[in-house]
Amino acid sequence: MKRMLMLAAVLVAAFSLVACADSSSREQFDKAIAEGRLSDAQVELVKLKGCSGFYNCCDILIDEYLAIGNLNKAKFVFDKISSHCSMYEMRWEHTYSTAKYTKRNAQKLYKHLIAADRFDEAWAYHPLEYGDENYPGNAPEYYAYMVDVVTHLCTNGRHDEAYSFINSHIHWFSKNVDNHKWGEDYSQYNKSAMLGQIMDVYNTLQ
Repeated sequence: MKRMLMLAAVLVAAFSLVACADSSSREQFDKAIAEGRLSDAQVELVKLKGCSGFYNCCDILIDEYLAIGNLNKAKFVFDKISSHCSMYEMRWEHTYSTAKYTKRNAQKLYKHLIAADRFDEAWAYHPLEYGDENYPGNAPEYYAYMVDVVTHLCTNGRHDEAYSFINSHIHWFSKNVDNHKWGEDYSQYNKSAMLGQIMDVYNTLQ
């Protein structure tokens, strides 16, 4: 019985490889990309799941969508079509097979979302030091995220908006450091200290 199950597994794997090899989806995908038919390329991409080169095709389509400013489609490919690890897990490239893929595309999405003023969405693609994004140990990451947003707004002359962003988002430190049960271990990242630091950045960019 065990041998039969092993044989069946081998046959299934072999059939999958043949199906991928015999498929014209990669050819159709490349043609659609070359002709700018991104919706058609996305249809073919779905057919390539489990095949060699799938993640390379995901990279290509994400880049194409970002090039034309279609952030929603780029996010859809990353979040819904491809499998990827978390913003914490992508630190472990030798443990998670999709870590490198996740890291390079999360970085792209993060930058484009900030450039598009979609700040709250951008945080979801920022690297994390700990798995729970609201854990106080992620305070340095949240501070870095706030600096990126404030810098973006100030360098575009939108100082009032940057000030409003600081006031509306600085409370993350109050909630997740000052009032967290493990917050004492990260007391240097209390709300008062972080507000002082982010205001220094803000004032420097005036």
